Amino acid sequence: MFLKELFALLFGGHCILCDDLSLDYVCKGCKASFGSGLEFVCPPFDKSFSVGIYKDRFKDLIIKAKSNPIAMEEISKIVLKFINNKKFDGFYISPIPDDKFGRSHLDKVVNTISKKKSIPIYRFQKIKETKKQHLLYFKERQQNVENCFYAEAAPEKVLLLDDVVTSGATLRSAYKELSRSGSKVIFFLTYAVSPVFWQNYKDSSMYK
Repeated sequence: MFLKELFALLFGGHCILCDDLSLDYVCKGCKASFGSGLEFVCPPFDKSFSVGIYKDRFKDLIIKAKSNPIAMEEISKIVLKFINNKKFDGFYISPIPDDKFGRSHLDKVVNTISKKKSIPIYRFQKIKETKKQHLLYFKERQQNVENCFYAEAAPEKVLLLDDVVTSGATLRSAYKELSRSGSKVIFFLTYAVSPVFWQNYKDSSMYK
């Protein structure tokens, strides 16, 4: 460990999150704080996965990834490592779309998963302009994203990818449209669940 720290000191290696000396872009201490991931059942989805909870250093990394290619690359590696031993036979992976062309701010991660796990990509559309979900009260979020997606000939099995889930309104809206278009089994995978979402999940008898 001393030699690694010495090398990092000599050549300027620092963690992008805590700025400690590190040979990696994200140091072992920060990675250890991310947790080991979550796998749970969250109706109407058949199965749900999240790499971690949206707080502390992991939250910092997700926010940084929006504008920092290195942070986005680290997110891709972390997500891939989390699902590496999970089976998605017959599944397509679909990112929550940003526009009518199916483009998504999640494309870097989607492309990495598709390539490394040999999962084909299915894209659907966002056909209605929406307000930023984080600016709205929970009761407004469902209405904001209602009927905002369009899918054509959706595959039978879909792994739906989003970055952070807080109310779940966007994911449920996507689920509704994919189901209408032919999907029978839909899982969701997110970088993180918000602390509010996770607490509500644990407290609600709906999920017990």
